[in-house]
Amino acid sequence: MAVNIERIQEILERELPFVFEEGGTYWRERTELRLAKAPFVDAEGALRVCFLRVFTVSEHDPDYPDEPPRVTEAPLEVMLAPDAMALDLERFATFWSVSAHCARLIYMKAPLAECFDATVLDDSKLERERDFQWALLDSKSVGRHLPRGTFDAPLDDELRAEIEACFPMSGGVMELKIVPKLGEETTWSYDTPVLRGGRELVVTLRTIVWDGAGAERSVRDIKEQVVTLAKNSAHDDPARLLEGVRAHRAVLERALGNPSTDIDVLMPYDLIYPDIYDLKRASTQDDFERALSKRSRLGKWLRPNDRSS
Repeated sequence: MAVNIERIQEILERELPFVFEEGGTYWRERTELRLAKAPFVDAEGALRVCFLRVFTVSEHDPDYPDEPPRVTEAPLEVMLAPDAMALDLERFATFWSVSAHCARLIYMKAPLAECFDATVLDDSKLERERDFQWALLDSKSVGRHLPRGTFDAPLDDELRAEIEACFPMSGGVMELKIVPKLGEETTWSYDTPVLRGGRELVVTLRTIVWDGAGAERSVRDIKEQVVTLAKNSAHDDPARLLEGVRAHRAVLERALGNPSTDIDVLMPYDLIYPDIYDLKRASTQDDFERALSKRSRLGKWLRPNDRSS
């Protein structure tokens, strides 16, 4: 099977040129990466591309207003697929789109050639955009150049749906809802829940306090926070993770329904206890309910006879 170089070049040019810029009051650096020539297959059958790296430095010194920018050019050759003959072009297009975003994240944190990792294409299970995002931002790939915990990765669709099905959690006149968008700037934009740094399961939660009932009901207060639902890779055991989320729902129904609970001062952060997943012997909803019902956790808002000792 012949390698469709023309089609590959078309895919590459969708994201090119790459432009990276940074600067200060009196200077500006600009790196532009563009194709120097058509991609090619090397003697070992790998797909390679030769970029032209154009580096421009501009100084804005008021004492030398006519100083021209300094421009240097250098070639940069990168492998983009280990086996060009076996390349699935639709899959390659997804990989390249994600690679382009990764390169922009990592530029200035690593040599430009290390901002690309074609070896992830060897994993035939990677097909969707989120699959490649996760693989490339892993610490074993180009993600090793990012500080730990600075990127978000998508959560499995099925697990995400099951978590969302546990909300809203409500009791009395308060309701705790999951919000579909992060309430803060992130390296990559995802709907929540997401995995932050590959280890913490992060959600945006909103509390709503209502006045009145039925058709006369109105909102008295709304608070929203980004909250860690689980940490230390608790998502690696989805069944156990969900048992803990369901336990939160069961205990919160009683805690928020307790007339003595001062719900007006509660923030979303106050209602979630990710440390329950650190309990080695806890694995069922009942186990987690007992843990959450302790005074040190949600038990502080339970009636005395509902608390765990």
